[in-house]
Amino acid sequence: LNHHRGGSTMIFTTIIKRFGVHGLFVFPFVALGMEKSFYDSAMSLRGIDPNQRAADREGEGFPSGGHLLPSFSVVAVRDHAITLRDILPSALFPAPTEQ
Repeated sequence: LNHHRGGSTMIFTTIIKRFGVHGLFVFPFVALGMEKSFYDSAMSLRGIDPNQRAADREGEGFPSGGHLLPSFSVVAVRDHAITLRDILPSALFPAPTEQ
C-alpha cells in the first residue's frame, strides 16, 4: 500500500467516512503516538530505557527530548538486548563442546 497505488487516497477517504473531516485533525496525533509506541517498544527490547537520557548525549538539541515524554512501550525494558536465542527454539543452538 503506497501513494502511487492509491494508498494515501484510501487512508484519507476511510478517515473522512468513519470520523468526518474532524478525523483529519486527529490523524497526525494518532500516527505520532503509534510511531512513538513502536520506537519505545524497540528500545525496550534492546534493553534501553526510553525514559533515560544517555550521558554521552547531553546538550543535544531538537529532535532529542523523547525521554521527557511518557513511554508508550508495550513491553518492559529488558535487562539485556534481545537476541536470536531469545526468539528461536534452543534446539537450533547446540551446546558448545569443550576441546
